[in-house]
Amino acid sequence: MIRSGMDASGVRGRAARWLPLAALALAAAVAIAVLILGLTRQSPRSPDDLVADATSGEHFNLGRFEVEHLLGILFGEAGALIRGQADRGADADRVLEQYFALGGEIRALERAPDADAGALADLRAQRRILENRAERILERRIAAAFRAADLSRPLPWFGGQEILWPPVAVELTRPPRVLAVSPRDEIRLLTTRLLSPDLGDEQVHRIEASIEADGRFSAFVDRIGGVATYPAIVFDNGSYTAAVAIAAHEWMHHYLYFYPLGAAFFESDDLRTINETVADIVGDEIAALVFAASPQLAAPAERPDRSESDAVLNQLRRDIDVLLAEGRIAEAEALMEEVRLELAAGHGRFFRRLNQAFFAFKGVYGDRPESSSPIGPLLRELRARSDSLGDFVASVREVESVAELQALRH
Repeated sequence: MIRSGMDASGVRGRAARWLPLAALALAAAVAIAVLILGLTRQSPRSPDDLVADATSGEHFNLGRFEVEHLLGILFGEAGALIRGQADRGADADRVLEQYFALGGEIRALERAPDADAGALADLRAQRRILENRAERILERRIAAAFRAADLSRPLPWFGGQEILWPPVAVELTRPPRVLAVSPRDEIRLLTTRLLSPDLGDEQVHRIEASIEADGRFSAFVDRIGGVATYPAIVFDNGSYTAAVAIAAHEWMHHYLYFYPLGAAFFESDDLRTINETVADIVGDEIAALVFAASPQLAAPAERPDRSESDAVLNQLRRDIDVLLAEGRIAEAEALMEEVRLELAAGHGRFFRRLNQAFFAFKGVYGDRPESSSPIGPLLRELRARSDSLGDFVASVREVESVAELQALRH
């Protein structure tokens, strides 16, 4: 018993000697854990990480689209050869009239609360039969307008022969949706993502709410009319007028890609705005040439006069810029909602959301009311001073900065 007591005393002695070291190790572990937690809290997640989580499984598969539809172009051309010749003249007009008339019927039926699924499937099948022919007709007519505007280029070693490069390529289909993200304290496009065209309203709200949850960002999911993929995606349920303008706009991006302006598209917000505004200006003029060259088709319907509501929207953008610059975020957001309701009640213009991300995305088109950039008016001025559309494009395609754009005025 005595010996046993002596052994216990020895153990207690050794434990006493190690106790300070154990306490020190425990304190160090706690300190490290607290530091890690503190750093985690002090390093909020990036917008790209938030977007990746919010949109998981909802991305538009761009690679698959390119592979499938580049093959579709080849098969479409092969089909034209098999038929002996491509649709021309009155035959081409009839194809386009039928295709876009079916699109109008499909739109109306899709909006009906009690839509007949069988009838809708039948209309879509009828339109699918015409799709490749309609795409080839649009491509030829838009290409002819671009050649008329002197945007083809000579081929070296071929005796002055010219080519329109790249070839105009159109895919009439449902465009993806696009997600735009901006900080709440300023209007600035942080990132965009192409999302599935099949997103429902609940999914859209979930994505936006997830990105906005920590209060730092503003998010906006939008429907779009086209994307400058190759072939260009053009909304299949739109009108003939819209399809021509969108296809011409997107081809201008294809063209500019081979010049300094297009190559610098993603280098800054200003360069993106120059690119998009040039594509808007050129697309509208080319569309007018297409309509003038095909007067047999119904004339484009006159657009409703939106000058008053555009002025309201543009003034809102300028007011928001001021409020955010002064740090008055809550006031800015309250004003956007107030004006959104005013535009719906007083002008018949309905916007699902007006927020910082809405203006950041729409504002890259410099000649539209959502923009407060001086780039739009500057480009319009340069176009007015140019002898032709071709001259205008030849001058701006070399631009790599706003300073170089401004220098073109002198």
